[in-house]
Amino acid sequence: MDEQKPAFHGIQGFNPAEYFANGFNRGSADIIQGGSLREVVGRTVTGLLNAAIDEDGRYLFTGATIILPPITATEISKESAFESLILATQELQGNELTKPEESNLRQLVRIVNTSSLNISDLLQVVRKEGNRRLIAIASASQYRDPKLDLPPPFGVTAVRSNEDRWTPHVTSMGQQLVPVLQELDGYGLVHVMETPAQSPANVELLCSIESVYVVGLHTQNSPEEALIAHAQKWKSMVLQGRISEVITELEDSVLPIEAQLHALIQLLRGTGHNKETLELIRRLRPHLDGRETWALIQVASLAYQAGDAELANEILPKGTHGVGDQEWLEKGLELALQLEDNDRIARFDERVAELFSFSPRLRENRDRRLLMNIGRLAESNSVLFTTAGFTNHHKTLQARLASYETNFEVVIQEATEWGIDWKELATVCCALRAQSLGYSREAAEIASTLTASELYGRQATQTLISSIKSMMLKELIPEDKHDDYRYFFLTAFQFLANHPEDGAVRSRLTELLSVESCGDLGIPILALTMLDLVQKGVTLARPTDASADAHDMASDEKIETSIKKVLLWFNEQGGAEPGVTISPRELLLASPDEIVRSVSRLVNRIMGQKGEDVDLVFMQQMVAVACAICPHAQEERNEDIRLMRLMGSQLTVERKFQQARNLAEQILLMGQTNAYAYSGPS
Repeated sequence: MDEQKPAFHGIQGFNPAEYFANGFNRGSADIIQGGSLREVVGRTVTGLLNAAIDEDGRYLFTGATIILPPITATEISKESAFESLILATQELQGNELTKPEESNLRQLVRIVNTSSLNISDLLQVVRKEGNRRLIAIASASQYRDPKLDLPPPFGVTAVRSNEDRWTPHVTSMGQQLVPVLQELDGYGLVHVMETPAQSPANVELLCSIESVYVVGLHTQNSPEEALIAHAQKWKSMVLQGRISEVITELEDSVLPIEAQLHALIQLLRGTGHNKETLELIRRLRPHLDGRETWALIQVASLAYQAGDAELANEILPKGTHGVGDQEWLEKGLELALQLEDNDRIARFDERVAELFSFSPRLRENRDRRLLMNIGRLAESNSVLFTTAGFTNHHKTLQARLASYETNFEVVIQEATEWGIDWKELATVCCALRAQSLGYSREAAEIASTLTASELYGRQATQTLISSIKSMMLKELIPEDKHDDYRYFFLTAFQFLANHPEDGAVRSRLTELLSVESCGDLGIPILALTMLDLVQKGVTLARPTDASADAHDMASDEKIETSIKKVLLWFNEQGGAEPGVTISPRELLLASPDEIVRSVSRLVNRIMGQKGEDVDLVFMQQMVAVACAICPHAQEERNEDIRLMRLMGSQLTVERKFQQARNLAEQILLMGQTNAYAYSGPS
């Protein structure tokens, strides 16, 4: 229902009178990006409370509720929020509030904190506030929907900005909030304090929510907006080796020196320039005093990735004060584990559990600490990692397996009563404990039963490989029973078949099969294992009818024009990275599937030239085009991986081994569709 538009005192900056000039609807919400709490939440709340009336002259709202994140996740207190509300009211009225007016405002407006940063907890607060309430959600970008699990970015040019992290969750919040507001006949203001989203995909995502209106408040000459606008271009320039040009552009930008250094450090991530990255971090080090805790976690993580654990330890904050972002808290917890700092582990574990109890990485971190503690038990009676956050089941497993007289079958049976996930965790723990006690054969038998597990298959396979190696070195299996190894190797290969992206397991298995590890056993075991796999049968995918359609690319002007447009766009972007760069949909005049098929046939022709050298540069361009279009296709979505494999093969023929290796690693990352998604014990 369209309501009467409110009229407010004229002010500078965000003016509710202008924004709500055409009225508003109850049962709807607005997402406002940018601006301060006082400017957006304060002015909107006090303005609508005083000016929004119905046809009979009655106030539309019974009151307002300002919802803040949990106390430990925000710098905004209830009192500071109310002070912002008072200042906003005075700006709108043009005069200071009297004590009765301030008292009346306190009666009309409730300020509450949510118990966690789970969107479901936020919605519970909204429901409890009742009918005809004006709901204002402050710092909305901090909340998370546990059902959303964003895949990790990969590739040198893959840039996941801050807006890429919060936009999907704010979108989910809006989608779930509107039905609640409609049920309660209320109105919602969702305030995102960050710089407004600039990516077309993110803007489109936010604007897709029904009954939610989106606006961004931009700041002139904003350093952050300048950084976001140039991030993708600078990343492409780094990919081409034009680092000196990026440095020049950063120096000529409006960014302060510390922001320039921070941006360049992030741009170099994953490029292999570890020495240069560490030098930049050391230059940034004096500027880190007083920076937000999340920024310190990020820089410490980058230092550790670049190979300097000592520098990372110096930068990583001791506490978690003011951090309310799930990603940075989880990164801090992981880095504390890598640095073997139990005090930090305990603090980060407590904060993640308080704000994001649903975090799969929190549960995985606790399980990993348990496994590492059990693996160390044979070396000493003390454990390496703290039990902070451990459940009673974690502690029971650790206590049971601390004994040298442990009956593994009894331990696994007891854990079975707790649930299937706990049974699997107990199985891995028993395999590790058996290995540490020197029972290699028993450890291999226990671990081999679990290599197919989605949750613990990797740990089981690593334990299995270590146990097999020990068995071979100690010659525990007589020559006439070497076939016993076949089953163990078969289960290890089955894990790799499901997780081809796991380079660490693949390397360990390759090392195990080497002459140095298993002598002349390696080749026969490998051959027999392959025969076992073949005996199970292989199903080949049949080509679809659509893929068999014949099209002459030269005669299809739309396809040809589309390819030219994509190549020109690559040139404007400064390059393209297969598997990462995605072309804008509007560049494609023909069907994406038809374009990909045509490019694929062209690449096959290039590969099939007999007696002629392959035009490697042209082939790389065509593969990049197909990879950039595949995400828009409906039927040929996997053709990019096939073409990249062909490209890698040709690079190998041309003896460009490093480029082929990089392409192979990219393919493995592209194939990793949440391979380690975790929903284990809580």
